[in-house]
Amino acid sequence: MSDKVNSVDATRGQPLVVRARTRKAELEQALKKLPADATRERAEIEVVLKSFDSLLTGEVSGPTAQTLSRVLENSKHLAQGITGK
Repeated sequence: MSDKVNSVDATRGQPLVVRARTRKAELEQALKKLPADATRERAEIEVVLKSFDSLLTGEVSGPTAQTLSRVLENSKHLAQGITGK
């Protein structure tokens, strides 16, 4: 992956589940790098991670590819300064 392309764009064309898992791993690493006092950023990342967890494990009633795709697109620039992408 290029440093100038975020993982959501870099994995375009791959299966949606692979893209979601890649983005989830990237956000988990970003969360580890954030200082404890970055509460807003941490909360935003945690919400997206919980969304991925729910969608990828089938805990959400009737999860759809459209919903997973929307979460990917909406989180595309989240933690961009931390992940470097």
